[in-house]
Amino acid sequence: MDNKKQPLFVIICGGSGSGKTTFTNLVLKNINNKFTSQLISLDNFYIPVPDEKLPGYNFDSPNALNWDMIVNAINDLMNGDSTKIPNYDFTTHNYTSYNTVNPTDLIVIEGIFSLQNEMLKKLANLTVYLDVPDDERFIRRLSRDIKERNKPAQENIDQWRNTVIQAHYLYVDPFKKQVDMIFPWTKISETAIDACAGAITKLLEKNIK
Repeated sequence: MDNKKQPLFVIICGGSGSGKTTFTNLVLKNINNKFTSQLISLDNFYIPVPDEKLPGYNFDSPNALNWDMIVNAINDLMNGDSTKIPNYDFTTHNYTSYNTVNPTDLIVIEGIFSLQNEMLKKLANLTVYLDVPDDERFIRRLSRDIKERNKPAQENIDQWRNTVIQAHYLYVDPFKKQVDMIFPWTKISETAIDACAGAITKLLEKNIK
């Protein structure tokens, strides 16, 4: 970026149903509005899957995501360029459209596998992990998928047992020992929101000096 510092880049990680989107939106609301921000969800970068490949397809693996597209999008924004972000439909398992996203002072990416990519981790100024018990995450996931994704309860239960919980302890949980900040998020905590927003704000203030 010409005569301009790179945006601040924050990664927020946590298992399925840990409340990453809710937490991130609350944190962003508590950051001074003089800073512009952009929230990017890894959920939009799942690789489209044709109907004939859906039976037995494993969505609970980092390989289910289009990492080239993710890294390119973040690099574009970090370099001061606009980029395209797909909208992924979890009922059709395909992209429905693309949104143009412009550079901002703060870029936050959240997702289950958001700490899997070494290039993204190296770019990050701050990494955050939400630590939530398995039973609470399962209840949240079940409720969300029935209401928002039209997924039958038994299908959700089977997926949790067969792939979700194993993937969590293989690909997600180990990273909570490596992040800058870790928060329990069983219920909304003003203390956690204030602490995270304060840390980001401090980094933003430092970044513009």
